[in-house]
Amino acid sequence: MRPCLYHSRVPEFLAIAFRFLARTASILFISLALALPAWAEEPPVCTGKNLLAELERTDPQALVELRKQADEVPNGKGIFWKVERAGSEPSYLLGTMHVTDPRVVLTPEEAWAPFDNADTVALELENMEQPEIARIMLSRPDLSMFTDSTSVTSLLNSEETNRLEIALKKQGIPLLAFSKMKPWILLMHISFPACEKRRAAAGLVPLDLSLIRIALDLDKMVVGLETVVEQMESMNSVDSAPLLRTVLQQLEADDKLNDMFATMTDMYLDGDVGMFMPLSYHVLGT
Repeated sequence: MRPCLYHSRVPEFLAIAFRFLARTASILFISLALALPAWAEEPPVCTGKNLLAELERTDPQALVELRKQADEVPNGKGIFWKVERAGSEPSYLLGTMHVTDPRVVLTPEEAWAPFDNADTVALELENMEQPEIARIMLSRPDLSMFTDSTSVTSLLNSEETNRLEIALKKQGIPLLAFSKMKPWILLMHISFPACEKRRAAAGLVPLDLSLIRIALDLDKMVVGLETVVEQMESMNSVDSAPLLRTVLQQLEADDKLNDMFATMTDMYLDGDVGMFMPLSYHVLGT
């Protein structure tokens, strides 16, 4: 979840995104839209079963343990908060989820009145439009590509490389296509199910970008909490070899991705965000 904050009088609306998938999910939507052809038909509906409901049926004790972990997460319930301090007008904090699901883009209803009254809207990035982010990414190829002799295959042993090649092949991706890409780019690519990639390619936008466009249409001040380069530098600072092994784990758990995606969307809509990480570790091991 990422932030969106708004404030009355000098209203600010801070949109904070829950980081349940990855630090740079906003950048991912650019690569999705650029990499996939426009979806000529009705964008697909994402499907998947709710894993919490499944655990309640098959392993209730595991669900109890996950609930305990989720209860320990600070502010793990809810996605919309009012921030008050004596002598100041209140601000409002909305956690956003980087998906195009219409239920997410329209939620929560109680956030819209403060948003309408806000003068300033602060989001993860000031500009999330495709051309601008693509331009910045192309200006810093060193943050998304290996520019030395390093490659994906040089970071893994032969057994892991074979597993990665097999896992990518199942998705119709040749290993060579990603051999010089930084692992975080590959992680971004595999972190969303095919239906969400197609919806992004069809022009559907996540909540954050929708908020930016609405705010600009209403002549509100829009500010970014960080830049695209800062986000890319943050991901690029993660040690590549362990991150690539995380990628491999997620690829090999591909059959669970639709279910995980559906479950996290349901949790977001229910405000059960403290469960994001416990469930992710339980299902994916990452």
